[in-house]
Amino acid sequence: MQFPRLVVGFLRVLLIALVFTWPLLLNGGTPAGAQGEAQTRVRVVHGLEGVGPVDIYVDGGLALIALGFGETSGELRVASGDHEFAVVPGGTAPDEALVSGPITLRADRELYATLVGTADAPSVGLFLVDDRPLDAGRARFRVINGSIDSSLVPAFAGGSALTEPLAFGDASEYSQIDAGVYDLDFLDDASRTAVVSLAGVEFAEGTANDILVIGQAVNGTLATIVETRPVEVTRPTGRSGQIVVGTCAEPGDLVADLGLILPGQGAIVGVSTAEPTSQAYASAAVPFETLTASPHSILVRSETGDPVACGEVGGALTDTGSLVIALEGASAAHGVAVVAPGLDAADTTGVSLFMVDFAAESALPAAATPVAAG
Repeated sequence: MQFPRLVVGFLRVLLIALVFTWPLLLNGGTPAGAQGEAQTRVRVVHGLEGVGPVDIYVDGGLALIALGFGETSGELRVASGDHEFAVVPGGTAPDEALVSGPITLRADRELYATLVGTADAPSVGLFLVDDRPLDAGRARFRVINGSIDSSLVPAFAGGSALTEPLAFGDASEYSQIDAGVYDLDFLDDASRTAVVSLAGVEFAEGTANDILVIGQAVNGTLATIVETRPVEVTRPTGRSGQIVVGTCAEPGDLVADLGLILPGQGAIVGVSTAEPTSQAYASAAVPFETLTASPHSILVRSETGDPVACGEVGGALTDTGSLVIALEGASAAHGVAVVAPGLDAADTTGVSLFMVDFAAESALPAAATPVAAG
């Protein structure tokens, strides 16, 4: 299910009237801190140009003290429902607020309250964090434009645009990306030249990343604030392969983890009654010569860790210098492993595993005891 667009915009007036469109339970009128109440988790980001530390009031009570420019607060847990919100210069009273007004918060979600613009034109935006689980090896990110005089186009450095132009107060949808380190440019919509860049930003596995652009192009104060929140990582489960020391009858220490052996994820073609198989490929950090110089085995384990099939590394080499090894086990557990010297590095070995998707996973005979993982 796709998230609806949760960007509600920035408000260029002092009155904030905001209701999220996400269909969650609304529990208004509950005081913050009450036992068992529904709460919203809020972090405040200070990007108001030319404004020093600020204090935050919620319902007339002091919630944050001296939040500095460019800083993000710790997590505030506020009862869901209607509240009065005020941002004041540090040490001053609520009636001297830079911006104030009512807000409506919904329950059991996490959001950023972004303070952007200038002292003369302050704005507040509320942006819900997409904290749904991510697949292994993936991260998500979005860009929020808090520059009052800029229309920005986010792009990978030297690459194409990531979104449509973002006006002041706009935010992109969250995008999923392979975890890694990236360089980003924020381009002026008219000239398509970079007006601010972000080099070496890390999108770690299992994180939701928010990039807030603040400042003004006219005075050269454009900058970025990057906020990262961890989310759950969903990892596939199933049979897995290992290289171990010793024979199948007497397996020893773990040498290399070959990862999960999974069914194909593409479209089903050809004969529909063909027996389904699973496969895996891994590059093991051990030389091929080491595996053949002394007894080693390829061991397949069930999801519960029981050994279900095994094959010993050995036999006649193929014309390409590979070994094709039968993987045998109890009942229907069987397959093959193709073991070959690494193509890119002499001290590695490539291993391809192919297993029949047997319905019942019977363990190997008692002689093949589980291998301790490290």
